[in-house]
Amino acid sequence: MTMSHPLRDCRWIAASRPCQSPVIKRRFLCEKPLWASLSVTGLGYFEARINGKSVTDHRFQPVVSEYGPRDLSKLSYPLFDRLTYRIYYCTYDVTALVDCGENLLTVQLGNGFYCQHQRRDEGPVSYGDTLKTIYCLTLGYPDRQERICSDGSEVWQESRIIHNNLFLGEVHDLGREPGQEQPVTVMPDEPGILSPQIGAPDREVRTLKPVLLWEKNGLRIYDAGENISGTVRLRVNGEQGQWVMLRFAENLTEDGALDFASAGSGTTLKSGVPQ
Repeated sequence: MTMSHPLRDCRWIAASRPCQSPVIKRRFLCEKPLWASLSVTGLGYFEARINGKSVTDHRFQPVVSEYGPRDLSKLSYPLFDRLTYRIYYCTYDVTALVDCGENLLTVQLGNGFYCQHQRRDEGPVSYGDTLKTIYCLTLGYPDRQERICSDGSEVWQESRIIHNNLFLGEVHDLGREPGQEQPVTVMPDEPGILSPQIGAPDREVRTLKPVLLWEKNGLRIYDAGENISGTVRLRVNGEQGQWVMLRFAENLTEDGALDFASAGSGTTLKSGVPQ
């Protein structure tokens, strides 16, 4: 790592105990900078915010890479290559988000491909068990620059995401309280080379309004009109403790129900139970 690397002297940090989607918090005081830049990454995915506002509209960051060594001997297909380990980091202009006075930087983490233990069609593919982040916020002034690096002084809280998996979805508990802030744990350096991310990111580009096909016994089937990659935005009314389940497919069965075979049913979980 060269001295010009934006993440030099920064440390990988993590929640102090297992958590499906921890929120790492760093509070800091500063004058209003002329410019501000945030370099950040996470294993697996991260979402960074300053004072509650997202630093980007990019999704599923960072892009997938061979993060580090893992056991390749039990994969469902042979892999005999010699691999280079690399972790991509992202850099954002956050000048408009940093205020004079007290500020709050948060980094929320998710499992992504890094911690993917459930779907086992390809064999054990996970890289690790501990979600972590590393970052540097650089503030520019007329006569100096200030760097705020991840160093272990941060705290973390649980989020309302109590489960997340790339293939099997997420569970959100909207009634869950975040709990007490706790000190983070400083992690060892990663073997992967930290490299600036290049290429076009995933982004939300438009909004579709799905059409209700039918409703019966509390079940509703909607049609987006085309095959897409996206997320659902919805508003519901309900009682405390009630739950809502969203499931997705690309086709319908002959009787008009969702055909889950078109969206990856039949996958084998870690438990050995097919889905």
